[in-house]
Amino acid sequence: MFKLLIFLLPLIVIANDLKKIKVQLQWKHQFEFAGFYMAEKLGLYNKMGLDVEFLEYDGTFNIVNGLQNEDYDFAIAGSSIVDDWQNGAEIYLLANYFKKSPLALVTRPEIKTPIDLLGKKIMISEFDLSSAHYRQIFDTFGINPENTTFLKPDFNFDSFDRLGIDAYSVFLTNEPYRLSKKNIDFNILSPNSYGVMFNDVNLITSYKFAKNRPLFIKNFVQATNEGWKYALENIDESVDYILEKYNTQNKTKDELLYEARESIQFIMPKTHEIGSIDLELFDDLSIFFYENGWSKRKKDIHNFYYFNEIKSNLSIDEKNYLANKNMTLNVCIDNNWMPFEKKENGKHMGISAEIMELIAKDLKIRLKLVDTKNWSETLEFAKERKCDILPMTMKTPQRLQYLNFTDSYIESPYVLATSKDRVYVNDIKDVISKDIALVSGYAHTEILKKRYPNKVFTEVSSVSEGLKLLNEGKIYGFLDALITIAYEVQKENYIDIKISGTFNDNWNMAIASRSDEPILNSILQKSLNKITDAQKREIFNKWFQLRVDEKIDYKLLIVIVVFFAISLIMTLYWVKLIHNEKERTKKSLQKISVLKDQL
Repeated sequence: MFKLLIFLLPLIVIANDLKKIKVQLQWKHQFEFAGFYMAEKLGLYNKMGLDVEFLEYDGTFNIVNGLQNEDYDFAIAGSSIVDDWQNGAEIYLLANYFKKSPLALVTRPEIKTPIDLLGKKIMISEFDLSSAHYRQIFDTFGINPENTTFLKPDFNFDSFDRLGIDAYSVFLTNEPYRLSKKNIDFNILSPNSYGVMFNDVNLITSYKFAKNRPLFIKNFVQATNEGWKYALENIDESVDYILEKYNTQNKTKDELLYEARESIQFIMPKTHEIGSIDLELFDDLSIFFYENGWSKRKKDIHNFYYFNEIKSNLSIDEKNYLANKNMTLNVCIDNNWMPFEKKENGKHMGISAEIMELIAKDLKIRLKLVDTKNWSETLEFAKERKCDILPMTMKTPQRLQYLNFTDSYIESPYVLATSKDRVYVNDIKDVISKDIALVSGYAHTEILKKRYPNKVFTEVSSVSEGLKLLNEGKIYGFLDALITIAYEVQKENYIDIKISGTFNDNWNMAIASRSDEPILNSILQKSLNKITDAQKREIFNKWFQLRVDEKIDYKLLIVIVVFFAISLIMTLYWVKLIHNEKERTKKSLQKISVLKDQL
């Protein structure tokens, strides 16, 4: 019994010590806020030690002002919060749940365009009336209180005639269903069709509340995101919970189910992560508010987002593509081409691995490494569409038949490695008759075989195999990228190998992707563009210097020192000889001059 009480004690303490948190909604209770309700139902807020209260909106006050006055801790609002923030409101953006705004005007059927609203009666809350969502069409078509009547909303709207109005601000997820059921004819004017695309259902908090609460806010957003995910996957259960606890509008189950289904097209969960922030869209809004003179100044939108993360700038089609791929892409690599890439214990390693890790994090995708025996098989898999991506590949005419390529993100000179007793060559033609080895399937192997069709090269499976043959004296030279040869020489301590030629052809490495799905190349290029030169340099230095300082070859160091010492001594000796010879020549000339004078 004692053990049971000890086990229950923490639960009793939590139950009696929950912190009260108030969340101000932007409308009445409905499916629009289902994610918050389900986070509550699942106990996700309670696990944080929170007792959350959801406050309905009555349309009579400014939600942002109430948040700053600490009337509540969190609030939900539309796109106009960007305008509020740029005009000095001390608020943070935490999450966005509706990627498109369902806010629109339901009008009498004869009202076809915004210009038809002039002189009419519009039922709209002060908060909506002041929002940029409506202001963009009201200002454009000259609709204002001087020529149009604006009325406070009646939350029991059932017909235009009963209220004597011509238009009514609604959410497209709700009222059209009710009107259709009552056989009321209507038209819809969506502000999204007359200017900037707005979003909605944004979670915000105040500077005061956010101060020194990073973990708390992060957990609250995470719990809400999980609540939304559950709500969308369990619509019937979510609707039943709203009917049970939050049905202040007396909606029927059919009405709530309709709202749930319609909400999905605005939340867009297949192409957008729940709660994610598209900072580019928010920046477009900030520019829109500023250029129209509503915001006093244009601010850096990154300072508005509390978590300050830069999100993907992909198009809808690109996001749909990744969603249809289940956010997973197959990757094939060269198993032994360091420091560029290799497979070790089933994992992708090297420079290309770290580049792809940054891209995967940016795109929020999973990369699945496909097992191949060697580079030649990797190329075959690419042709057979078993691979979506080859992270480090050089463009060739042959490969363009089945692959697309991003811009090159790393370059390396193409060089000839030989034994140290070979002379330096300026042109590959000077040694083309020699026994030269290349890696089978590599880009320059394709190029050289085409350039010299009568030449039979020794083809190896990897750089390490080629340099091993060279070190054993079985071939004259080995051709490959300077970076890979230098890395392997350092790693294996090949002191008898040197670079005997550097040629104009460079290795220009890019990310290759399957050509039958060209949209993937666009996605990869956008993500690659975000990787800075500093990040690339850091990755390159990490892998290229990995082995350099691992072991000092003192024998080689002594040989180098002795070589330079002997060279210095010989140089000084020849300088001395030349000096002595010049002195002797000078004296001889002086004697000849004296003899000439005597004659």
